[in-house]
Amino acid sequence: MEPAEPRTRASGTVPTSREEMGAVLSNLYGAYATWVLQRPNAHIVPSPDLTLIDSGRPIPEFNIAFVESVSTGWTGIQRAAEYFSARGRSWRLETPSEIEAQVDAQAAKVGLTARTRRPGFLLRPAGLVQGATPEDLEIAPVRSSSDVPVFLATMVEGMSGAPPSPSPPPSRTELPDFLRFLGRVAGTPVATSAAFLHRGVAGVYAVGVISKWRGRGYGRAITERAIRTGFELGCTLGFLQSTPMAESVYEAMGFRWAFDRAVWQRPAST
Repeated sequence: MEPAEPRTRASGTVPTSREEMGAVLSNLYGAYATWVLQRPNAHIVPSPDLTLIDSGRPIPEFNIAFVESVSTGWTGIQRAAEYFSARGRSWRLETPSEIEAQVDAQAAKVGLTARTRRPGFLLRPAGLVQGATPEDLEIAPVRSSSDVPVFLATMVEGMSGAPPSPSPPPSRTELPDFLRFLGRVAGTPVATSAAFLHRGVAGVYAVGVISKWRGRGYGRAITERAIRTGFELGCTLGFLQSTPMAESVYEAMGFRWAFDRAVWQRPAST
C-alpha cells in the first residue's frame, strides 16, 4: 500500500549537524526503550544491525524492530518476525525513508503490508511560537505514583481513541529522563504529553487528547508545555514525530519538517 502524498508543509528548515541528527535518533530509541521498560516482562534486544524493543504486550506501537541500514537485509527482518511471532506479539518495523523501497518487499514477506510514513519535526528554542493556554485547562507535571496510572490511561485513550483495557501497573513509576504532563479540565483528565531529555534533545512523546475534548487547543498547549520545559532545562533542539492531523498544529508552534521514517505493520484486518 502506497503512503498518501504529504500535505504542503511550511517553508523553512532547522539546520542541524550530523552529530545532532545522531542525537535525535538516539533520543527516539532511548525514549521507546525507557518507556517500554516500565512494564513487567519488557525487553530490549540490541544487535549491531537491528534493535528489537519488546513491551511484553501485544501492542504494535511498543513492539518495534528498528532497522537503520539495508545491510540488515532479509535476515534481520526475518529474525525480528520470528522473535515476535514466538511470543505472540503484534509488532511494527521502522526504517529511514531512504531505504523504504529496498525494505518494502522484505516486509511484505513477513506480513507487514500496511506501510505509512511518520514525519519527524525539529525546533530550536528561539523558534518556539508560544500560544495562550486555554483558560479551562490545568497542566501539571506527573510527580506522584498515584498519578501514573491516570496519566497512562489518559494517554492510551487520547492516542488510540478507545478506552484502555485493564493492564498490570507499571513496574517503574520513576523515570528520571522523562517529564510527564497531565492536562485536566475541572478535575477530569483530558490530555497528556511527555518530554524525553537525552543528549541535548528534548523529544516530545505521548501527546494525546481524549476525542470528545479535541479541537479546543489542548493538544498544542500540553505539547508546548513539554517542549518549553525541555528547553528551560538546557536542551538546544526539540524533536517530535507527527500524525497528519497534527502537522499544522506543530508547524504553528515553529516546528519544521526534517525527515520521514517508514513504518510497516500488519493490516488492521489481519
